[in-house]
Amino acid sequence: MMALMKVKACKHSDHNKSSEKAENLLNVLRKLKFRVTPQRKIMVEKLVQEHHPVSAEELYKKLPKKTTDLVTVFRFLNNLEELGLVQKFDLNDGIRRYEAMSQDNNHHHHYIQCKKCGSIEAFDGCDFDEQLSKILIKKGYVDLQHSLEVKAICLKCAS
Repeated sequence: MMALMKVKACKHSDHNKSSEKAENLLNVLRKLKFRVTPQRKIMVEKLVQEHHPVSAEELYKKLPKKTTDLVTVFRFLNNLEELGLVQKFDLNDGIRRYEAMSQDNNHHHHYIQCKKCGSIEAFDGCDFDEQLSKILIKKGYVDLQHSLEVKAICLKCAS
């Protein structure tokens, strides 16, 4: 039997915070001696404006025409992941999605995906972390990372 969990919608930042988050990410890239081209700047700005993980294709479609090509978007997202600046999400649908990491790394949330329409929504409140950490620490594990796959039928599709 599957246990039900309370899902609390995740509140996201406004445009000013997105701009600040983009500038912070770009500054980190500069400190890492990663060249910040106008195209990369636009990709970062579009990425942080999203309130859910996006695929390379979705990000590419949000860019102004002729900014760059899809292969470059894929490559850049992979570079950002290797640098620890984006988190990759795999919702077991064959599509890799990416989300910019928060600078404090304290904001932890998961996503729920509708089984019918595929919409994705963030939610906070993962008590699983604390309980799992206690268990794994007793077993000698450190540096816990996890992903939680949650799928359900959204209210729109259920009605």
